[in-house]
Amino acid sequence: MSEPSAYQHLKSIVQIQLPHLNEQDFSFFEENGEIITLEKNETWELEGKVSQYMAFVHYGLMRQFGINDGNEFTVDFFKEGEFAGNYISFQNNLPSELITQALEKTELIVLSFKRFLELVEMLPDLQAFSDMVGNQKLLKMHRRNNTLLKNSPEERYDLFVEDHQDLIHRIPQYIIAQYLGIRPESLSRIRKRRM
Repeated sequence: MSEPSAYQHLKSIVQIQLPHLNEQDFSFFEENGEIITLEKNETWELEGKVSQYMAFVHYGLMRQFGINDGNEFTVDFFKEGEFAGNYISFQNNLPSELITQALEKTELIVLSFKRFLELVEMLPDLQAFSDMVGNQKLLKMHRRNNTLLKNSPEERYDLFVEDHQDLIHRIPQYIIAQYLGIRPESLSRIRKRRM
């Protein structure tokens, strides 16, 4: 059996929340989206520019990170079946402070935020889907912030493993350390203690 296309994959994700979305309604994504492929380490979004696009990850893995005083800090990961994009930058017309980069070869369906909002106007049911994705992202961000503030490095690592078991071997250790807010050598010690 062949792998589903990028649009079939997106449709399967959308239809979980909107089972009554018909082919004609869904065709908006195909008519207005663009499939792009990023090579490993290729950048999708740059800091300093207002974000204009959202993306659905068909396959691959990306990270969102910033740079402070020459040091990188990773804030999020986007894997297969997830949505990427800096809506806060778009909504507030603010230059993004973050960079989004492929950690491995990645295929995306890219759609402008502006066109997606037009689609939501035409198909109000999509608002519920958009709200669900937004709420998932807010919950993820809230949980991560609480973890950084309240948990020890060991607890942060254990929660990362619990939440991202499928990513442990796909993300370089120094990037996991950035995400956890600890030094790579500290992460090495924690991992050795967990073996």
